[in-house]
Amino acid sequence: MNDSQDNRSLSDNVYTFDISSQRCMPETIFRGMGGSNPEGDMLDVNSKYLTYNGTPFLPVMGEMHYSRYPADYWEEELLKMKACGIQIVATYIFWNHHEESEGKHEWTDSRNIRKFSELCAMHGLFLYLRLGPYCHGEVRYGGFPDWVINKCRIRTNDSVYLTYVHRHYEQIFGQVQGMLFKDGGPIIGVQIENEYLGGQEHMSELKNIAISVGFDVPFYSATAAGGQFDSIPEGEMLPMFGGYPEAPWAQHTDPMPPSVNFFFSHLRDDSNVGNDLITTDLDKRGLNPPGIERYPYFMCELGSGNQVTYHRRPIISADDIVSMALVKIGSGCNWPGYYMFHGGTNPVGKLSTLHESQSTGYPNNYPILSYDFQSPIGEYGQIREAYHELKLLHMFLRDFGERLAPMESILPKQQPIDRMDKDTLKCVVRSDGYSGFLFLNNYVRSQETKQIGPIRFEFTLADGEKLLFPQNPVTIPKGERAIFPFNMPLEGGALLHYATAQLFARLEHNGKHIYIFFALSGIQVECALEGVAVNNIETSGNGEVVSQHEGKVILSGLKAGTDCLLRLTTADGTKIEFLIMTKLEALHCYKSEIWGKERLFLSESDLLFEKEQVRLLNKQPGLMDVAVLPAPPQRLLFKNEEANVCIKGPFSHYSRIVKKNDVTVKASALADGILSYDGVQHEVKQWSIRFEAEDFDQCELGINDIFLLIEYEGDFAVLRKSGEKELLADHFYTGSVWEIGLKRFMPGIMCTDLLLQIIPLKDPSAIYLERKPSTEGQSIASLLNVKTATEYTAGFHM
Repeated sequence: MNDSQDNRSLSDNVYTFDISSQRCMPETIFRGMGGSNPEGDMLDVNSKYLTYNGTPFLPVMGEMHYSRYPADYWEEELLKMKACGIQIVATYIFWNHHEESEGKHEWTDSRNIRKFSELCAMHGLFLYLRLGPYCHGEVRYGGFPDWVINKCRIRTNDSVYLTYVHRHYEQIFGQVQGMLFKDGGPIIGVQIENEYLGGQEHMSELKNIAISVGFDVPFYSATAAGGQFDSIPEGEMLPMFGGYPEAPWAQHTDPMPPSVNFFFSHLRDDSNVGNDLITTDLDKRGLNPPGIERYPYFMCELGSGNQVTYHRRPIISADDIVSMALVKIGSGCNWPGYYMFHGGTNPVGKLSTLHESQSTGYPNNYPILSYDFQSPIGEYGQIREAYHELKLLHMFLRDFGERLAPMESILPKQQPIDRMDKDTLKCVVRSDGYSGFLFLNNYVRSQETKQIGPIRFEFTLADGEKLLFPQNPVTIPKGERAIFPFNMPLEGGALLHYATAQLFARLEHNGKHIYIFFALSGIQVECALEGVAVNNIETSGNGEVVSQHEGKVILSGLKAGTDCLLRLTTADGTKIEFLIMTKLEALHCYKSEIWGKERLFLSESDLLFEKEQVRLLNKQPGLMDVAVLPAPPQRLLFKNEEANVCIKGPFSHYSRIVKKNDVTVKASALADGILSYDGVQHEVKQWSIRFEAEDFDQCELGINDIFLLIEYEGDFAVLRKSGEKELLADHFYTGSVWEIGLKRFMPGIMCTDLLLQIIPLKDPSAIYLERKPSTEGQSIASLLNVKTATEYTAGFHM
């Protein structure tokens, strides 16, 4: 491989990485961390990564606030999160959701943290409690009850305050007692406080209180962005960082410049996080705090969306979310924790609304009810595009995280000059000095990137050798991102030198090792292998070229699809298969252990895995189908009748027909009215909305939910039952369709008139909007369209 320099003529643009430097071994730096459960499973942490039973562990954490979602549907939502690859569920415990009036504690219904914990345990999900006492989370006074604010000096070592905190922590522990990891439960950690700059003494005091009431957990953590690292007691808590696609809390209405979060870097801080509250050391924001290199790179607020404020209403895309996640992992993050992974709805208190607003001294106004956050799973459980994109990334981390976690993050010689540089590819390597993964990103929010190439990549390895690939230079399309493996050991002594397709999953079946990839749009698939003879490779015969170069077997011209299967046999007879799908096919993939082993599923429906059943959710009635690899041990049933089955490539396809039973809706204009919202009176345009549904039986019709889709122009809108004051839903206008899930209001809502009120938009220039309606100097409040989308459900079982 030393002669790779002679091949430079194939491409003038070679990105070079020196991955030869000595690796730093992980150290034990934390005191009182780690722990085991009664089954003997052990969790621990070192200076680089987590371990599970002594093995490197790179988990995915996603935030869902139980008190912001109806308890009747928690289980379904947790199953959605698990199907996407979430392994740890994080949740805030908002004090004022549980003790709005002093001494009157509420732990029932949607405030039942024990039930939520039990559901996590039932479905094999770890649980991470963010205890507060200050949480923020866009809640009134950051979660403090009003009575606490009025009776003591909060967030200090004031004895009165600490007495109240001790009692609050005792209440929480009383609800989850027996649910800690050491008891065989799901709770593996607690976060202390949030966004705190007041010093280590108070943080130590809070941790001691948590331990004294019973929180003996493997991990204790604190947020570290924006100067908070200095307030974390050394070696006592895991510092957790954050970063978001946008900054709707910023106190202006101008477009944001390209964010550092879309550029590979070893800086862990995002200068925009909390800049509405944390204003000290502004000249140091975004810089790594001194000493942070001794700690692992973990995140608890990897922004998988943004909550809109009144004055800033960005639209967050799947590209925003997924590109940022890939960049952070490539940059060295070994614990991605998403905030929010699942949106929700604020409960309304008995004494006040519980949302955050300027009336509570906060710089920004938020909706009273909606906390959708534009997250991968929305306020009403709707699964969005980002969910499927992230699912691929999470499958990769689940199957290859053990290999990835100990690897260092190494930047190339060629890096973007600044955030406006569109000509230099953003890339980084995670490597152990010989093998690893190449991360690429050619997407930046709010910036029109351009294709880059043709290019190749060269690595100087720990033994001094060089690896240059691919043989045929590639062009990276604008907006694309990828993870390519290189020098990856395979079974039977074989080696994958590289692949220009993204590896995302691995299976074993009947003694075969199956690696699953997807091809990226505009990038030719090329694989180089060692330890596999040409005459031992079987392909699907779709136009590929098999050649040899410098002792490697090169496969190129591969046409991705579920029939693109490479069968390899090593010298010792080990069987290996490569399945190379299109990205569209991969986006419909799921992986789950069911019917006795891990299986790959392919379906255009959203899938949930309930015990021994695969449940499908689909807004397109008709054919409900699922493909399975490897095939289940016996034919699947649908409502206890055999499903239709056929074989396509390596997959067994099962299908049944589901009848269409849509619900229609009619909107009628009413006279103008008055709305009181968040203490302010507004003149509004009004419409009556009525559903046309006779003898509606949701279960009998195979309906999981019905979504009301409202397309309008205005400032913001609210929905309520006619003649009632209580709001059902609210929405700040962004230009996107307003989706409202009706399941939680059924069946009564089907025979009730609804009142839609739209507040006119008077001055679009006073609000940051990515999709501004044309007002022509006039206020605007118009209903453009209203319809429903029915989500059907069906299940396949053995």
